[in-house]
Amino acid sequence: MLCAGNTGIIDRAGNMTDEEFSRNVSVVRIVLKDLSFETPMGAEVFSGEWQPDYELNLQLGNARLDADNWEVILKVTVTARVEKGVAFLIEAHEAGVFNIPGLQDEPLHRALEIEAPMLIYPYLRETVNSVAARGGFPPVNLRLFDFEARYEARKRLQSGADSDKAG
Repeated sequence: MLCAGNTGIIDRAGNMTDEEFSRNVSVVRIVLKDLSFETPMGAEVFSGEWQPDYELNLQLGNARLDADNWEVILKVTVTARVEKGVAFLIEAHEAGVFNIPGLQDEPLHRALEIEAPMLIYPYLRETVNSVAARGGFPPVNLRLFDFEARYEARKRLQSGADSDKAG
């Protein structure tokens, strides 16, 4: 990303300003698509000391709904393990429908893999936190996630794989 002096204009590989980019991406709806909570050990989980190890798996996907609308889905699985086994498992799929007319190539990929997930993620964090608490456990506060760093890392990996094929 390149900043142009004090103007606040950001080049998003399509020479589009932030304002132009924002005009081209709008949230239609954010929805909780799927939610699952399991406590395999039942009440026995509360009999021991609470020092869980957490596993987190976060996945991102998208699908075109029509000419201008896209669904972006964040899927998370949080597993809390204690000495005796799995204390709880939360699976949540939070989705957003976004209207993205006129974007193609790099700006579209950035909208689907950075901007949209950044808008959905706070809802996903709140869902996981709330479900853990409603299950009788301490809240699970998912850390902030850098979708731009993920996107850039994936681009580097892909360009490295492409150059390996060419060489």
